[in-house]
Amino acid sequence: MANGNSYNDFNSSVTILSLGTTVKGNIYAKGDVRVDGKIDGNIECDGKIVAGDTSQLHVDVQTNEMNLNGTFQGDIKAAKQLNIGPKGNITGNFSTPILSVEEGAVLNGNIKMPERE
Repeated sequence: MANGNSYNDFNSSVTILSLGTTVKGNIYAKGDVRVDGKIDGNIECDGKIVAGDTSQLHVDVQTNEMNLNGTFQGDIKAAKQLNIGPKGNITGNFSTPILSVEEGAVLNGNIKMPERE
């Protein structure tokens, strides 16, 4: 899948938090992160974050790119792009130069779109 939802779309270094996994705390990742579980804390990722349909995130995020299709509450700073899938339900503040929102997504919050680098 070209939209970043397949495990094959990641860099060689991937952190996977599977369904049934709960993390309370901060995550710092040099590579990509796939989340299908729950996180309560913060995520700093140098790569891409993919939050699947079953993800439940109560976090503040700093990343290059994020594909979100689960439940999210917090702030997102995506340096390159933020994609919200049809099952995405998001509340918070967002900053990204490119925003894609698919039909069916729920988006509540403030959006800041700085110019592309």
